[in-house]
Amino acid sequence: ECPHCGRQAMTVVAILALAIVAVLFAACSKDEAPVAAPLPPPDTTTTSNEYTWRMLAEYKDPTILLDLLAISDTEIWICGLFCFDSTDKVGKDGKYIYPFNLARWNGKGMTHYRITSNDITGVVPYLNGMWKTANNILWCSVSNGLYSTRNGAVITRYTTAGTVGQLVRGDDKKLYIFGNTGSYTTYQPYTFTRVPFPEPDWVTWACQRGDTIYCTLRNEFTPSNTQNALVIEKGVPRVWRGFPWGSRNSGVWADERGGVYFCGGGVGKYAAGTYSESLKPVGRHLSAIHGTSWNNIWTVGVTGSVFHYNGRSWFDLSPEVGFPGYFFQYVQATANTVCAMGIGPTSTLVI
Repeated sequence: ECPHCGRQAMTVVAILALAIVAVLFAACSKDEAPVAAPLPPPDTTTTSNEYTWRMLAEYKDPTILLDLLAISDTEIWICGLFCFDSTDKVGKDGKYIYPFNLARWNGKGMTHYRITSNDITGVVPYLNGMWKTANNILWCSVSNGLYSTRNGAVITRYTTAGTVGQLVRGDDKKLYIFGNTGSYTTYQPYTFTRVPFPEPDWVTWACQRGDTIYCTLRNEFTPSNTQNALVIEKGVPRVWRGFPWGSRNSGVWADERGGVYFCGGGVGKYAAGTYSESLKPVGRHLSAIHGTSWNNIWTVGVTGSVFHYNGRSWFDLSPEVGFPGYFFQYVQATANTVCAMGIGPTSTLVI
């Protein structure tokens, strides 16, 4: 785990990209849980020859990557702490001094940035999470606040007492920061507010569609055969209760048709008051899910798992990706590219 924020960190060494064809986002919402629905008929077409793989960058231990955010094919952000040579800069305490904590892939190469308000010490802070708003500001969360940045440069740092969390969602009028047990933090110009939600639980992941935010919960206080989720609609939090999902949900993503997808042992879909298995349990934990439309969805997980949904069927692309020793923890898709970051025995990848 990251000693700073408590989230599982990643020691990173390699970054790849794969090409895909997709569509764009729209709007979403829906209501409460769960009646099983039949799976669609199988699709016999294949998609394996549509993807190209390549290395984007290589980092050394002890690199720690904490979030991935894809805006477009030429704007993909990674945050955490980056190491190029583990013997390069070591402080008096024997710990590595990280030179950068933010990176952007622009379609041709990777550019690295120092996001800090105190460059005199040479120490950059952990950037725990990112979110970009319509005013072209990339917001980066730290333990006690936020940085507003543009083009890799700091605009302002906003701080508050206490810990605000990691995951950032919202818009240019109001931001939501998740990562504390039983509450989240909102930020509206110059004011942080802690908001309790009706569950003593921890948000593990969040996605946003329009003015609705969907969150998976750790569900430490629920029976092992059920799942709860947190939904914030127009700023009002409520809990979806009792999803019949045997494996703990990790990731969540919402499509433009009102479908909300949860990944864990497989992929569950909630839409129009009905809960169904979109992808039956695959015998491997799936940790993250994202897409560009209802017919272009990706989920990733342990043992190098990579699955793609084309609107009719799910395809297991794990063998052609070829990293069975890696645990992919993050995935983000854009019009023609999908990226996923994961931990391996000696390195970390982004696909």
